[in-house]
Amino acid sequence: MYGIIVTEEKTKMNLYNETKNIMKKYNINASKKLGQNFLIDDEIVREIVDYSNITKEDLVIEIGPGLGTLTEVLLEKAGKVICIELDTRMIAILRDRFSMYNNFEIVNDDVLKVNLKKIIANNMGVAAHSYPGTCGQVPLQTNVKVVANLPYYITTPIIMKLLEENVGAAWNAVRVAWHAIPTNTVNYSNDTKRSSR
Repeated sequence: MYGIIVTEEKTKMNLYNETKNIMKKYNINASKKLGQNFLIDDEIVREIVDYSNITKEDLVIEIGPGLGTLTEVLLEKAGKVICIELDTRMIAILRDRFSMYNNFEIVNDDVLKVNLKKIIANNMGVAAHSYPGTCGQVPLQTNVKVVANLPYYITTPIIMKLLEENVGAAWNAVRVAWHAIPTNTVNYSNDTKRSSR
């Protein structure tokens, strides 16, 4: 039992230290204006991914990937991951960390302003043949999932955007896995650790 506790604490500290090291390497702090908090708990990351039930048949749209803690796991499980990140400081970090993945793409924009239907349509494979009752082409990959660990202040506008743009109805399965349980995060400076558990 004692060894398990030490192992769990060591894992949590490793992700915490990895996050601090990335922030130090790129000389950045989390932006209070953007409500940024970076995940430092592997268990929380696993819970988000497990809840989302990601498979290689999925196109995942990750909103606000930040340093890429969640992105790293999504890339291993999903067919493709498209990260939509507003903070230009994070773009270089994400490219450095994940450019070797052929299933990774970044969109540097505000998710509330991007055309999600167009992004989805441009990244869905289509069959070369048609079936009765269709408009000529049938998507090979119909699983689209939106995954995010967002600050609460932006969650409602994003959910409203998804509903108003009818993204879910247009593409068979859109799952939103908003991380609504308490998290361990690195907050507004390199040295501030916060836990709401």
